Amino acid sequence: MRFLPILLITGAALTATIRADAQDHAGDEGAIRSLFTIFSETLNQRDIKTWSRLFTEDADFVVVTGRYLKGRDEIETYHAQIWAGVYKDSRQATTSLAVRFLAPDIAVARAGAEIVYNEGKDKRTVWFIAVLTKHGTQWLIDAAQTTLTGGSPVTPVGGGK
Repeated sequence: MRFLPILLITGAALTATIRADAQDHAGDEGAIRSLFTIFSETLNQRDIKTWSRLFTEDADFVVVTGRYLKGRDEIETYHAQIWAGVYKDSRQATTSLAVRFLAPDIAVARAGAEIVYNEGKDKRTVWFIAVLTKHGTQWLIDAAQTTLTGGSPVTPVGGGK
């Protein structure tokens, strides 16, 4: 019986901590969701420069063709080429998004997305898995991989590294 007050106090403290963490993560999850809104908007506007700023300077990205891209500059250059080429008339939409926090400043996001192109005749669906890190108040993509889940096969552009 003498441990009951200790258990009650410990339980109350743990509950308060969990609630505080959930509240902290709610704001961060909102920021990450906003990042993915900007992700789609900037791609659809062909603003690849702004889009690439959603990645850290030294980000790693394995694209749907299996090609490995290292760093924001390479990510920007590659995507400027494909969004001016094969995806020039495309629209990208995030169809689902789940966020899980690994630490207060590290999160994993799993986004379902679809890209419609060739005047609406073709559609590809993908999973986009990203590790995000918090820099001050801003979340950025540190590492990502895109996996084709449906649609026409993907032809590698420029080979893999």
